[in-house]
Amino acid sequence: MGVPIGAILHSTQNGTRATVVDDRRVRLGDQLRYFSTATRRVLGTDYSIAPGPHWTYDGRTIRWIHEDTYAAS
Repeated sequence: MGVPIGAILHSTQNGTRATVVDDRRVRLGDQLRYFSTATRRVLGTDYSIAPGPHWTYDGRTIRWIHEDTYAAS
């Protein structure tokens, strides 16, 4: 989707930062987590939640980047 390995993502809820490790995982603090698990941790919830609306990269939400990337498909 154009979000590079090593990119810093910012939580839209509280400014928490996460670093992209690969196409499914981020580093949150000193722990490697799946993106959805990191989102639950940051939001303080234990139920499944789509991470896209809750993180930004380069001023755009991950959801928006995803939709923009795959809209033409």
